[in-house]
Amino acid sequence: MTIPDGTPVLRLDRVVKSFGGLMAVDHCSFDVEAGTITGLIGPNGAGKTTTFNLIAGVLAPDDGDIRYRGESIATLPPDRIARRGLVRTFQTPRIFARMTVWENMMFATPEPAGEGMLRALFRPAWKRQEEKTSDAARDILTFVELEPLANELGGSLSGGQRKLLELARALMLRPQVILLDEPTAGVSPTMRRILIDRILELNRTGTTFLIIEHDLDMIMRICHKMIVMHYGKPIAEGEPQVVRKDPRVLEAYLGGEVA
Repeated sequence: MTIPDGTPVLRLDRVVKSFGGLMAVDHCSFDVEAGTITGLIGPNGAGKTTTFNLIAGVLAPDDGDIRYRGESIATLPPDRIARRGLVRTFQTPRIFARMTVWENMMFATPEPAGEGMLRALFRPAWKRQEEKTSDAARDILTFVELEPLANELGGSLSGGQRKLLELARALMLRPQVILLDEPTAGVSPTMRRILIDRILELNRTGTTFLIIEHDLDMIMRICHKMIVMHYGKPIAEGEPQVVRKDPRVLEAYLGGEVA
């Protein structure tokens, strides 16, 4: 796949994060170009999830900078980063098991501070906003093929359906960039197909993705660019067909062979 033209929407500049004596992310630098699907791969312990947590504001870097759309987000909390249009999902979906699918969607909608007072002062406008939010939730559930399950409890969904619901909840924030943590891990072939189709369709309409994934077949098929991490920093990056042949990747990550 050809990388779309455009400036980096996300940039990591010599980012460092350590836990005690363990250097989890070691002066890590890379760019994610707007409009791309970028795969982030590497062996267990390479620092991929820590890097996601740093980008999303769950952790603060010890050094270096993280810039989203040209502005530093390194010290911002997760909710402020998400409101700017950069959201993440988790390897194990964090949905509300005792809420219905519909309630999960409505709970994902950010509400401004002072919601109670604003509702009282501007009830007609607020009602229209609630209707627009409901319409958006219904459209998104239809998009991810979960609308028939709207009244089912989140805890009753399959693993793949939970991942679709978490993606749907992320879409309620109208993101420009989505960080996906192993979106196809442990899901059925049918759910895997739906997830991949939805990712590709969202990308075609302009959404940028950074994806942690161990399924190299998926990475090779859908990604414009692949970044390989080892010991907390990238050791290779570029178009997947090129990176897969890099000797450093063959040695450090894939044991000398790429399927």
